[in-house]
Amino acid sequence: MLYVEKSIEHTPEADETLSTPSVARISESVVSLQQVGNWTPISARKPSSSGHYLVLLRGNRHRLMEFEVQNMTFSPKGLNPMVTHWMPLPALPGQQGIIQVPVCSY
Repeated sequence: MLYVEKSIEHTPEADETLSTPSVARISESVVSLQQVGNWTPISARKPSSSGHYLVLLRGNRHRLMEFEVQNMTFSPKGLNPMVTHWMPLPALPGQQGIIQVPVCSY
């Protein structure tokens, strides 16, 4: 589990300077931080965007797989029934957010 701790002093002036868009960005960042490093059961939900994800297969085997949001499946498709959990890839060292691996065609 990833925890982020920072003490922020609350003042009435702070309420005025923290705009609604700032609150929305902070909320999105918190959700993103909560998702990084956590396995999501495939029975709970599938990824919301196409890309590469770390997946856990039955038998506690893991591998990198591509998810296609258009047809809501992982590739290679023959392994789809074996996927039990998935998680986004973490950011590369020195970068923020979740990385997107370019799609390779062989």
